[in-house]
Amino acid sequence: MEQEQEIRGDLVRWLCVESDAQSRIDPLGVRIQSAKISGELNLSFVVVRFPLTFCSCKFANPLRLILAEDCRTSSRSVSIRHQSIWAPTVYYRSVQKSF
Repeated sequence: MEQEQEIRGDLVRWLCVESDAQSRIDPLGVRIQSAKISGELNLSFVVVRFPLTFCSCKFANPLRLILAEDCRTSSRSVSIRHQSIWAPTVYYRSVQKSF
């Protein structure tokens, strides 16, 4: 059986908030596939400057996306692709942008 890959939530947050890290992210962004996100991932009030996609991931702790936004014209900074979100709790609140 294949072992599930694990990525720390604080590492993902660091990629999103640290300008030195952001400068090294490919313009296509970061896509995390079939991994367990350990620890807390709190992206509340974070402006994500690149596409960040989670596909079929499991979140060990609550996922916090309150007023998270991106600097592009789309309204969502974080894409979660799966029929359901595997997290104990998801905190999410969005604001409507007008352009």
